[in-house]
Amino acid sequence: MYTVTNSTLQLTFEDQISHVGSMPESDPVKFINLLKKHFDVGAFIPQSFYEKYYSSATNDRDISLESIVSILLLLHFFKFKLFSNFIVLLSFSPDIREFCKLKENQLPKESVISKFKTTFDGELLKLFSQIALHVMDIFVNYNDSLPDNAPDKDLNETLIYDTSGVKPKVKENNPKFTASEVKKQTNYKKYLQSKGQGKDFNAYSAAYANLPKFSEANPDVRLDYANGHFGYFYKFGILTNGFGIPLHLDFFDKDFYNSLPDVFGSPQEQKYKYDNASLKPVLNSFFYRLGSNCFSTFLGDSEFDSHDNFGFLSQAGF
Repeated sequence: MYTVTNSTLQLTFEDQISHVGSMPESDPVKFINLLKKHFDVGAFIPQSFYEKYYSSATNDRDISLESIVSILLLLHFFKFKLFSNFIVLLSFSPDIREFCKLKENQLPKESVISKFKTTFDGELLKLFSQIALHVMDIFVNYNDSLPDNAPDKDLNETLIYDTSGVKPKVKENNPKFTASEVKKQTNYKKYLQSKGQGKDFNAYSAAYANLPKFSEANPDVRLDYANGHFGYFYKFGILTNGFGIPLHLDFFDKDFYNSLPDVFGSPQEQKYKYDNASLKPVLNSFFYRLGSNCFSTFLGDSEFDSHDNFGFLSQAGF
């Protein structure tokens, strides 16, 4: 186990994880040096990724696969929203160019990076599965070093599932879009009341039921519940170990949504049905890539509580 602090500062394993997570902002130079010393991106890239990348004519082959993956990682770590800003950093920083294994005066075009992300998304998933396997081994080794009465003992054998979503900037996510539908249904309720009807009419439920099921700009952006509210999301399921370290992420695709009804009595019913139905396919995807024999305990909130899910988890050995 490496240490990220000097010998006078004692940190727990969890504290060291948190410390490393804050380093891109608090000490970026030390973070890059830490990556150079302990992380070889080429060791995690599957052979199939190399074969598809170098046999494809989609991207400029002057930029190596290791270089592009390294760039994507740093874009994430340093939270660059615009690739054009990151190009400036590459231009002025020999250390960053060295980490990204770029040749002298070699800078990738923004179009190369954007095409890469969409063309090789499946291979990127395999890459992060490889990294997750290594992470799991780190926590197994850490667990083996703990005494039997340690509070963190066997936390690496706990698997936690939850759902979340990416909320893109589409017109349906503008608050005015939903407000206009609520206003229309509220006016309709007033009309019903003027006729002596509509006592049980819920304008908000009616507005939600009348909203389009997906964004006009992109059908993959679906009306759903995530992050504490309803909106139009790229919804996904995420699995972590007992320390909260992400091990797997799976976006809900068209096949998932097509397997479920699209009419519900209430937004709460839709959330329950969607979340509950997501557990099995997400865990199966995870087990297919990483195996299930490393975990003994499953944690999830009440949205995943059902007879089918309980039976599935029991068969999986939890």
